[in-house]
Amino acid sequence: MRIIMKSSKQILKVLIFVVISVQWSVSQSCLPDGIMFHVQADVDSFPINYPGCSIIEGDVIVNNQAADLGLYLTNLQGLSSIVSIEGNLLIEFVGSLDSLDGLQGLKYVGGGAFSQYRC
Repeated sequence: MRIIMKSSKQILKVLIFVVISVQWSVSQSCLPDGIMFHVQADVDSFPINYPGCSIIEGDVIVNNQAADLGLYLTNLQGLSSIVSIEGNLLIEFVGSLDSLDGLQGLKYVGGGAFSQYRC
């Protein structure tokens, strides 16, 4: 009887660990100070630099400040893993974007969503 109880406890511990691990890998929060995307390389490298990051705790700012250097933001596909932004979403000065494809998985913005000067 003791062997069965000990075995059951071990199985329960392993099961709890697996459930927690799976949940952690599916939905991971990151970037409490937020993040800025200024050039396409910033967007494209997001899933590499922040693997598993789907909940951004801070603000997300998409701002094509490098456009005068010929470095344009052309798409947001690299952000497709984001499901929640706890802070604000600000998209400004990005006339080079044809659409917001890449943000279709976004379900929640905790602050506000703003767009400025899209020309």
